[in-house]
Amino acid sequence: MSDIVQFGGAVRRIRATRERKHRPLWLITSLLLGLAVTVTLPPAAEAAAAYSPPSDAWAQFQSDLNAAQGLATGNGVTIALLSTGADPTVPGLAGKVTNGPDYIFKPQAAPAGMLGTLTAAFFAGSPGIAAGAAPGARILVVRTEPDNTEPGAQSFYNDQNTALRIEAEGIRYAADHGAQVILLDYGSQEGPALDLQSAVSYALSRRVVIVAPAFPTTGSHPSPYQYPQGFPGVVGVSPVMLPGGIAATAPVSGQSNNSVLISAPADAVPVSDTIELDNFWSAACYVAATVALIKQRYPQLSPALVARALAMSARYRPHGGYSPSVGFGVLDPNDAILDAGTLARLTVSAPGGAPGTVAATAHFGGAPPGVISALPPVGRVAYLYWALIAVGAVLL
Repeated sequence: MSDIVQFGGAVRRIRATRERKHRPLWLITSLLLGLAVTVTLPPAAEAAAAYSPPSDAWAQFQSDLNAAQGLATGNGVTIALLSTGADPTVPGLAGKVTNGPDYIFKPQAAPAGMLGTLTAAFFAGSPGIAAGAAPGARILVVRTEPDNTEPGAQSFYNDQNTALRIEAEGIRYAADHGAQVILLDYGSQEGPALDLQSAVSYALSRRVVIVAPAFPTTGSHPSPYQYPQGFPGVVGVSPVMLPGGIAATAPVSGQSNNSVLISAPADAVPVSDTIELDNFWSAACYVAATVALIKQRYPQLSPALVARALAMSARYRPHGGYSPSVGFGVLDPNDAILDAGTLARLTVSAPGGAPGTVAATAHFGGAPPGVISALPPVGRVAYLYWALIAVGAVLL
């Protein structure tokens, strides 16, 4: 059994025990149980195991992203990054990154190498290395957690109540300071904390789209969901390796439940001379960048319709159209913008005189309905009752 916690865009194993028994009966029993599980594997699990994008999927994604950046770059949009903090003096980030409040302790490591700095470079670009997924966007960095290289990081994450409270405060701060997109680097299996749920609802009410990676769930906690990923309205992102890209440094996996809306590339992306982002973090960054592109063109589009555009436009849909492990398929940034435009043009009611519409004063059948009595109609049975009452009165 092992417990893992997600922080700093990474998964760190904090406890692991292994029990071995060399008994023939135990071995035979295990083999039989394994065979039974394999034979009775449910169709959804089989579909998830068989999900495999085509050989040109990475090249297709790059083409989709380039086309999307021809439509928007994120100009005028603020992406709030709730993570470790960032160094705004790193080449490529000057003038694009603003550090918000520090909700924990003073950084104990060089900010230039922290996850927040590397993620900001993913969005804004790094000269000579990467063009940036949303190069026109502004990035508001709120330090809500330590980097996994910092002393004291583990003790911070051992205090789940404090970590959840800080995450909620960071979400509210971002929503109050102009963020249209919030990217979270945190997931807890402790359950749906009320203050975190309230903060998510508050941000959604201000038309802020919240994106969070669907970190792998494992360990001794009984909850199959993580939070805030499991809250309605949060865009949960699962990682998927696309053939043709740079392989991730660790096995690619994520949650498998209905908090997963969409998948995105887990392929490694260089963000500095020596560091690449990959796995669930690169996947979530691609989705957050796409949301920023959508928000540039359609700033008033609600989080629900942005999520719908992401789902409508997905490529390589799984069997049945949806899978708890990969959502509606793989992100298509270009079609997501186009579908967002279609949704933005929808109106609450059809214009008068449009084909298939009827006037508000129209009635089915032509004439207005007659007066409806609340009493049942008087029939022959009612007359019989009155007659019997009269006979009874005479006899009495």
